[in-house]
Amino acid sequence: MPDWENSTFYASLTMLKYRLLLQFRATMPSDLSADSQLNTVLAILQAAIAMAGLLLVFVGFVYAKAGDYDSRRGDKFRLAAKLGIVPFLLATISAAVCCAWLIGMHASLRLAILSITGALLATGIYGVVVLIFLL
Repeated sequence: MPDWENSTFYASLTMLKYRLLLQFRATMPSDLSADSQLNTVLAILQAAIAMAGLLLVFVGFVYAKAGDYDSRRGDKFRLAAKLGIVPFLLATISAAVCCAWLIGMHASLRLAILSITGALLATGIYGVVVLIFLL
């Protein structure tokens, strides 16, 4: 069995991990000026609203398409439409967090960034799952 902790591969992964952590810490939201924080929140808000709208249209289209097929094939489309609600809700939550930050309800900028990241990941995973299982 190889000794992973002393291998160069393990050392490379460790160095990469520390570089990524340092890079992430260099761009923490608390280091931004108030104007930059406002611009960041507004950009996240716009992206979240656009993503939620596109997902809602797509989910509606998929659900309407379910009626065109027999019960077994239509069930797959109905399930895909129901699963599409998850990234839609995450995008909506991200928009709500941004709105809370804008009206001063002590919402964290870091929470806004994490919520839009989660919505993007969920949307990507949803797209891949629908693409693999429905096409």
